[in-house]
Amino acid sequence: MKKVLVSISSIIICCSLFIGNFGITVSAASPLTKDDPNWSYVNDNGIEINEEQYKNLISQGFEPIDIQIMSQEAFDLNKDIQATEVSETVKYIKTTAVYDKGTVASSSAQPTTFVNTELTEEEANKEVKEFKKLQSQGGISTFGTETGVDSTSYKKLTVTISKLSTGRYRSNTTLNWLTIPKTRKMDVIGASIRYPDFWNVDHSKRGGTQYYKSDAYDSYGNYFPNYDSDTIQYSASSGNWVNNSFSGAALVQNLKDDYKYGGKYCNLVNLRHNSWFDFTFANKNYDYSTVNIKGAFTHQITSEVISIDGFTFEYGKVPSIQFKMGNKGDSYDNELNAIAYINK
Repeated sequence: MKKVLVSISSIIICCSLFIGNFGITVSAASPLTKDDPNWSYVNDNGIEINEEQYKNLISQGFEPIDIQIMSQEAFDLNKDIQATEVSETVKYIKTTAVYDKGTVASSSAQPTTFVNTELTEEEANKEVKEFKKLQSQGGISTFGTETGVDSTSYKKLTVTISKLSTGRYRSNTTLNWLTIPKTRKMDVIGASIRYPDFWNVDHSKRGGTQYYKSDAYDSYGNYFPNYDSDTIQYSASSGNWVNNSFSGAALVQNLKDDYKYGGKYCNLVNLRHNSWFDFTFANKNYDYSTVNIKGAFTHQITSEVISIDGFTFEYGKVPSIQFKMGNKGDSYDNELNAIAYINK
């Protein structure tokens, strides 16, 4: 369901309701408190969610934005399940493209290597703020692999593992772009499980989303902040899943690009990827004290069309993950990854 954000005041109202209810979000159309026996919440897809269901989803590692944009299928799969334990790992990553000496970054130049640098949350927020300020002042060109002549991008990677009351485990990987990439084609997000011989992935219990928000301009140059938002849903049966292995899953997402809507020109200001799946023991003779997953993300840096069938997913005895792109491996930057683990 496309959602046009037409009022700054309504945004402020919704935010204050969210903060005032300690993470229990209440829609502006139903302004109840968390202590009200008639507490209810209706998400962007018109799904009415009661307090117990909302808490169940939060316990599994879903974030409030995940619940806000959740599809009916994902909701039905998870609404009655409570997680008994959850653990997450968060990384803030700066990716810088390195060009051959003497090469000037441009819309056609290709970098030779990529360097990922892990930052603290404070460092990332500070650098992103400075980056956007310089960009708004015209100090950074729009050329390059990413935004800016130095081809630098900033991302937040969150990998969550949870133990469900059903006896299953849940893998959940999320990538938030802190600066919007210039190239928006086919990115890959997924996860693998350590010691894969002990596990089975349930491919009927998985899902993914790509959430975006945009500012807009009209033909007269008028500016409309937070004009539009929407979510691309990837169901369990989506053709964008590129691996059906027993030990993990990966999802290809065709990134939303700038677009025209309602007679206005929309520029992305928020872009967020997510994929999740359930897995269970295939072999009960599991001798390890923890269950580990490794979430990963890789970004396409070229504009060429790549077949989804060209992707394969490799696993090792350790929590390793490798996205292989057939003969197009040089079309992607360095893989980002993080490990999360939980007591068996």
